[in-house]
Amino acid sequence: MKKRFPLTEERFWSLVDKRSEEECWVWKGSIGPRGYGTWGKRTAHVASYKFAIGPIVSNLQVKHTCRNRPCVNPAHLFLAPVGCPKGNIAWNKGIKILPEERFWEKVDKSGGPDACWLWGAYISKDGYGQFTENHTPCPAHRWIYIFIHGTLSSTSFVCHNCPGGDNKLCVNPKHLWLGNVQENTKDAIKKGQIRRGEIHPMVKLTEGQVLYIKSILVLNKFTHREISLMFNVSKTAVDNINTGKTWSYIVLPT
Repeated sequence: MKKRFPLTEERFWSLVDKRSEEECWVWKGSIGPRGYGTWGKRTAHVASYKFAIGPIVSNLQVKHTCRNRPCVNPAHLFLAPVGCPKGNIAWNKGIKILPEERFWEKVDKSGGPDACWLWGAYISKDGYGQFTENHTPCPAHRWIYIFIHGTLSSTSFVCHNCPGGDNKLCVNPKHLWLGNVQENTKDAIKKGQIRRGEIHPMVKLTEGQVLYIKSILVLNKFTHREISLMFNVSKTAVDNINTGKTWSYIVLPT
């Protein structure tokens, strides 16, 4: 008859080949059909977790970070939800990766602390890097600004101020600043990202004509409809000039 030994913690650790804290501690006892060490009615790595760390919370299971099934080093063990789907997700790879760690893995910082840090993963149609967390995509430069400074309102814009001109792929926090809708639009116009005035492809008036229209409006001798017919534009175009919705940068001399 095979001699049975008591399942004590002392007996357990006597069957473990302990090495340095970073290395795997290999189980020298029985190995089950799936390659895990066995300890009584449970696997050896589960027993190791309970001995070294404590009870296992319901609906969680013990996983390896080293992906070495005979390993029972408590430093290589962590809890993951029971029944997690297989695939390329952090716990299934054996290493829990924080969102910020995944983020910086995709960034090229080789230019130094003051240079543009370039996004090296997915780029959206508008030319900005895109980072996904919890299945929710977000512009990469906006994500890192929120990570550092906290939640932003939907009316807040994260703008670039790169030394060599705006670089949409840059995620260096030093090159980012926060603005509202108006500030973002003015910044885009200043940098030529939004075309206005005579350079806009749909414009029908010159700056000189707009200046003349504004002088006529001040006199209040003609209706907006009459002025629109003079310059072959819509009445709405004249209305917008009058209210400043368009051509607001054209100002009558004082």
